[in-house]
Amino acid sequence: MSTNDATAVIDEAVKKQPKKKWYQRKRLWFALVLLLFYWDVLRVVPIRISPETTYITKPLTADGKRVDYFKGFEELLYPPQMQTDDNGARMVVRALGTETARQATLETDPVKKAKLEERTRQIYEKLGLDPNEKPTLSYREPFQYLQDLEKKTGKKYESEIEPTSPWTDEDYPELADWLKENTAALDLVANALKKPVYFMPLTRGTEEEPLLETVLIGDFQRPRGFARGLIARARHRIAAGDIDGAMDDTIAIRRLGRFSGHQGFLVGALVGIAIEGMGLSVELFDNPEHSPTKEQIARLKAELEKLPPSCDYAECMKTERYASLDSFQYMSRGFGVNTNFQGEEDSIFARQAGMRTFDFNVMMKRLNKDFDTLIDGTNWKEKWWYDPKQSQARPWMMISRYYRSQEVYKVLFRLLVPAVEAGREAYRRRDCSENLYKIALAMHEYTLDHGTLPPAYTVDANGKPLHSWRTLLLPYLGQEELYKKIKLDEPWDSEYNKQFHATSLPVFQCPSNWRSVDKPGWTAYSVVLGDETLFDATGKGKPLPANRDTILVVETLHARNWMDPTGELTLDDAMKFGTLKVHTDTVGVGSFHAGGMNVAKANGSVEFIANTETLKF
Repeated sequence: MSTNDATAVIDEAVKKQPKKKWYQRKRLWFALVLLLFYWDVLRVVPIRISPETTYITKPLTADGKRVDYFKGFEELLYPPQMQTDDNGARMVVRALGTETARQATLETDPVKKAKLEERTRQIYEKLGLDPNEKPTLSYREPFQYLQDLEKKTGKKYESEIEPTSPWTDEDYPELADWLKENTAALDLVANALKKPVYFMPLTRGTEEEPLLETVLIGDFQRPRGFARGLIARARHRIAAGDIDGAMDDTIAIRRLGRFSGHQGFLVGALVGIAIEGMGLSVELFDNPEHSPTKEQIARLKAELEKLPPSCDYAECMKTERYASLDSFQYMSRGFGVNTNFQGEEDSIFARQAGMRTFDFNVMMKRLNKDFDTLIDGTNWKEKWWYDPKQSQARPWMMISRYYRSQEVYKVLFRLLVPAVEAGREAYRRRDCSENLYKIALAMHEYTLDHGTLPPAYTVDANGKPLHSWRTLLLPYLGQEELYKKIKLDEPWDSEYNKQFHATSLPVFQCPSNWRSVDKPGWTAYSVVLGDETLFDATGKGKPLPANRDTILVVETLHARNWMDPTGELTLDDAMKFGTLKVHTDTVGVGSFHAGGMNVAKANGSVEFIANTETLKF
């Protein structure tokens, strides 16, 4: 048979085949659509436990199907001294009880009361204490004490009654009573903070509870109340001339801030930073009749050197990663989406139906990559979340589970970025405040040695500026060797002294001011020159004033070399931009911190001045 004959036979056979009816073809298409709908919408995609997805692979929940990030958090952060007397938190709980227990006594709902009592039991158990042991002391922070006093007496107290400067019993008689009542508790807290660690355990109800809910418990925020009490007592001691006692309270506050920063999560770090800021705001040099001696300043500096290490940004972001991954894992099981718009109980089926349309493996893998970028911190503002094109979703592609998961992830992650940005800036602002605090201490040490503040700059026989106040402070900032190398009888920019221009001195650099950070040896801190300020253009230092609530050092928008004596602000320049807004001009006071700037004051404190405040020189 020839090829043509074979082809003819096949064509004839095909023509004789019965034709499929139209509804049979539609059945096939309908089946395919159902299959795709199941595969891309209804099918549950389990989370794959792997370093790329879950970041950690152990410990697991009781059923072995999920990562137990709560236990992972405990393994990551709990110190080995948790259940020993080297943990100051254990000492505090044994004597003062817990905030959770106090809340339980006030709770009227039996279900909520039982939950609080269970959390209290967990705290005692994790600290190795007997939950039946009764507290021996009580503590009420100043604001809480005044609130209780209002309820008892019916008398209204102004919100400003908590002192923001040194105070006496005559100034605030109500707070004098508070101090007598709470002195023993404050002494206990101060002694507890001398321990090697201070760590409060976290608690949870069940394995189903997300990790983030644990930070809402009162004991996590309790250190703020201790700090407010310690700062009130420190200011009372300053007014009474008890500088050593005020320093002890200041150091206790600083230690509390450092310890609190290691409690985990961004909120824990921010609590720690806020408490450290309280310690920096204590006006140790406010009382001219009882100003700290050189020996007392040396003791303070030695104690500050022994502070626990600060919680760094990478450590904070690691716990934030745990919390974010745990949240995705939590949502993958149908939780976290409120489908209730009628005030009725949520439908678990509706939540699960909504969550199963996403592949959380896609989200978690991308989250890990983006957290690596956030922690690295280099050029992260150039990443995808700042690219407007990445916000342009293509609706027709939402049929794909992978694409749908990517787009939802982008929305969720962009909600996280502002908080991360704020956290990073909080770290920078803390470091800036610490720099100014060290500078203020150095200026007071210089004053004790020379009888006056350092001059804004030294001058030669012809009145020409030689060296700035920053150079004169080097011996008091731990830079004695550098100070000895500089030739003070030659101008700052002489051929010999130029070799020190690029010396990087972090104490003179605000981490938020890119104009100073990007150039080795540059600074954005200045004194202000004027007849009414603490510095002038004569090349001579001025004595400290009786009123110490005046600005000593400011942040500036412009930057210049740290050795340059010619770049100090005049009072006119400082007041020109007194609103502290960041201008395109490069001259004026101000900063790259959101909302204001840091200043060091003659009373030894560091204060954040908001944009709306008026400068006082």
